[in-house]
Formats: sequence, C-alpha cells, structure tokens
Amino acid sequence: MKPASIPPANAPAIKVTDMHYQVFNRNILLGLAALCLYSCQTYMMESNFFDRNPNSENRLKALRAYSLEDQYKIFRYGEDKLHPPAALIQPIIDRGATAVPFMLHQMETASDDIAIRDNMLVFEWMAITNSYDVRNDKHAMELLESAWKRMKNPGWKNICLEMLTEIKKSDCERKRNCVF
Repeated sequence: MKPASIPPANAPAIKVTDMHYQVFNRNILLGLAALCLYSCQTYMMESNFFDRNPNSENRLKALRAYSLEDQYKIFRYGEDKLHPPAALIQPIIDRGATAVPFMLHQMETASDDIAIRDNMLVFEWMAITNSYDVRNDKHAMELLESAWKRMKNPGWKNICLEMLTEIKKSDCERKRNCVF
C-alpha cells in the first residue's frame, strides 16, 4: 500500500456534491432520532406507572410495590409533570428512618430548586407524621439548611423556609395544644 501523498498546489479543489449533503443530513437525522429515543426512555417507567394506574386511589397501593428509588422517581415525576401534582409522597414517608439515607443523598445532590423543594416536602411530612424525627437529626438539619441556602428562586426559597420552620417545630408546637 502506497503512503498517501500531499496533492500538488495546482490540484483541483474537492467538490462537495449532493451526495455529501445527503450523507451529512442523514447523520444529523440519525443523531436527532437517537436523542429523541433517549429522551422518551428517560421517563418511560414513570409514565407507564401513571398509564397503568390512572385512578389515584390505586396509585398509592401500586406504588408501595416499588423500590424506594423507583418510588422517588415516580413521586418526582408526579410532582413535576402532572397538574395537579400526583401526591404520591406517602409510601416514601412511611419508610421513615430507612428512607432517610437515600433522601439525604437526593437532597445533597439536588441541582435545582424544584428538586430541593420536592425533597424538603418529604422531610417536612416525615416530621409532621412522626415517621422520622428530622429536627433532632443534626446531620439532616444541616443538609436541609445547606440545600435551602443553595436555592436561587426567591419564591421557592420562601416556601422551603416555611417547610424548614415546620420541621423545626416540636410536636407540641405543631399541634398547638401543649399544657405547661
């Protein structure tokens, strides 16, 4: 095999033909199709859950059969994509302390205000329902406050501040029926 040689300076320029454009366009279309296919698969499990369980009464029962990770994905999908939100928080809260490490990781890695809000909601309801004593978990409280400080949108930040305030209340303060 002969090594490739450099064309002489007076060699004619390479012409771009219609075939070159067709190959280029085909590659662009294939790339876009692959991107669409990936995007569609991103929420396939979550979307299928709601398709199979259109009735909200059956959703909670069906959701309890899923792993914590999948429950969380479905919860977030329901909060972010459905209007009104799907309110599928109960199975996660019911897990109590066993869900806390997972939820703390979700809060720590949350990169946007909506994810922080959804995660804060889980912790708030854990506190309200007493499924986990969030306010007395120093690490959890530090992480929740750190996440709140990372928030950018003032509206969501105020809502999450209210959630943090609720988490910090004692049962007595929450019920407003303390006897001293």
